[in-house]
Formats: sequence, structure tokens, C-alpha cells
Amino acid sequence: MNNLMIDLETMGNKPNAPIVSIGAVFFDPSTDELGPEFYRVVSLKSAIAGGAVPDPETII
Repeated sequence: MNNLMIDLETMGNKPNAPIVSIGAVFFDPSTDELGPEFYRVVSLKSAIAGGAVPDPETII
């Protein structure tokens, strides 16, 4: 499988929005087969400590 889909969940739409989770999965679009998966939660506190800025309008 050469295709990888990545999903980032963020607390905003701007480039400096905190990432709160990262998901990824390999897939084959010709067969709809899924391969190895990855998922991790990212601490909002650590993202903000790294300079990320939450967007209240996106969260509410």
C-alpha cells in the first residue's frame, strides 16, 4: 500500500492552531483495503506551551 491518509484534529483553522490528535491509515483505493493505522492524542497544554493559539470561534 502506497497511499496514506492523515487526519489532524485542531482547535482552530489558522496555521498556529493547536493540534489535539493525529490519525493516519494506509489504504488501497482500488480495493478499499485498509492497512496499518496510527492514532495519538496530543496534549492541548503541550501544544499551547509550544506556541499554538486556540480559536474560540472554532471550538464553540
